[in-house]
Amino acid sequence: MILEILFPYIIAVHVGTIFIIIGLILWADYHAFAWVRGKKALLEIKQMTRIHTLMWWGLIIMIISGGLLFYPYKDFLATLFAFRLKMLFVVALIINSFYIGTVLPIATQKPFAEISLKQKLKLGISGAASAISWVGAIITGTMLGL
Repeated sequence: MILEILFPYIIAVHVGTIFIIIGLILWADYHAFAWVRGKKALLEIKQMTRIHTLMWWGLIIMIISGGLLFYPYKDFLATLFAFRLKMLFVVALIINSFYIGTVLPIATQKPFAEISLKQKLKLGISGAASAISWVGAIITGTMLGL
């Protein structure tokens, strides 16, 4: 089958995209931590939107390449707890990506010290959900035996 022939290239795209996304996460977190520490009064909406958009595209590429990797091995993968757990992390990433889009403007409008506790909690929960889901998806992906 063609997907089995292309498997090494698809997995290279999948893993390569992970490294690009990790770089984007580090870039976004660098700016976010500077904002939290008061080193930056506000984050630039254009820059944060660009990072968020690039991460969305990365997630889309990961989902497409992951689907192509899944299909030839669907009968095997569907039986694995690690695969089902990975899919839960991916769903959490998709949901959180939409949520991040709604809370992102907070950091572009007020300094961290001036936002409400409720806003800080929203940002913290979203950040924690993102970190846990990315790490969880990557770790469970390494447990699939492919």
